[in-house]
Amino acid sequence: MKTFSNVAPKSLIRKDFEHLKSTVHLIVNDKVKPLILIQSIEGHSHEGHSVFKGEKFPNTCMEDIVLALNMDVDVIKRERQMLIDDIRKWFLELEEKDLDTRKPLLNSYGEPLLGITMFENMQVSVKSAVLGYILAGLMDDIKYREKAEAKYKVNIGGGDIYIVDRTKMEELGITGDMLAKGENEKNIEDYKKKGLIVSSDKIIPGSNVIVSHYIRHKKGPGLSDDAALLSAGFLSIFKKRDVSALIGAFLADSVDTLDKFSDRIVELGQDEELAFELISKFKQFDLREDLLLKFIYLASIPEDLKGNVPDSSMRHFLQKDEKAKISELESHIAFLRGEEVPSILLAFQEVPSSKFYSYYTERLKELEK
Repeated sequence: MKTFSNVAPKSLIRKDFEHLKSTVHLIVNDKVKPLILIQSIEGHSHEGHSVFKGEKFPNTCMEDIVLALNMDVDVIKRERQMLIDDIRKWFLELEEKDLDTRKPLLNSYGEPLLGITMFENMQVSVKSAVLGYILAGLMDDIKYREKAEAKYKVNIGGGDIYIVDRTKMEELGITGDMLAKGENEKNIEDYKKKGLIVSSDKIIPGSNVIVSHYIRHKKGPGLSDDAALLSAGFLSIFKKRDVSALIGAFLADSVDTLDKFSDRIVELGQDEELAFELISKFKQFDLREDLLLKFIYLASIPEDLKGNVPDSSMRHFLQKDEKAKISELESHIAFLRGEEVPSILLAFQEVPSSKFYSYYTERLKELEK
């Protein structure tokens, strides 16, 4: 394991992992829980949260975290990829005749997708789940984001995952913060020429030198995954308040999260790849661009509300609120159905769900005028 600057100490990584294991209760089985929690450590170390207590280590990568926890990098990548593959198989094994049926959220071994316990006895409308997946799977596509920005006069920040050579980062004096938080769109080709961004075939098994790294193209508030899930349900072309479409969007968001540390590298991202595969497989889902742009707009965070609109990670969606005994995912489903739901704090921003639902309801009404 090569040593790099501005990487969190192993002792703090281990301490944060133990803290997460003991304090965070996810609605997933014990096998999947650590595969999700390790990604939270990366964010904590970058921003100085949790046990890091304000001390930031912006060059910490997932490989550093896994190795510090005495786990096998390749095994963890493979296990996260298997969760993605379960979702891919669930969708790609569908046939035209299946679209008008309901299907359990189980993998080929009869286990719930992503190990989520609430999926054990849940069935979804197949065509709605496909629609929700496609919408969320394409919302990060730069081309469609730019079209949504132009149509609705909004600014949406964002970037993409690249394969980065950390030795070149050190040589060039480039930090993780510069890549993740700066305006890098015009630098991408230069980064490639200088060997900072490399092809996936340069990855060395078990190494922490060639890694996946988020590079921001453009500054801006970005998209709220919470608003995206609700939008899939409220914009569904099949029924009003479509929980199955929300679940499909959640599955796409989960693929996007897991894809950031897995053993299959796809240029567009595996979430977007599968969305296009589904459009190709089922012609009735030939992309309705107007619906997708509306979806992206509803998910976009207004610049004057940055920090006040939640953008939950996969971990936050699945974390159970200890007082309300409900997870964010369950809360969003209940709200979509029009049910009374106790207010809980959403995402890292800790936005009360009652406040978010009021905001979203008004935004939806404005769009429909």
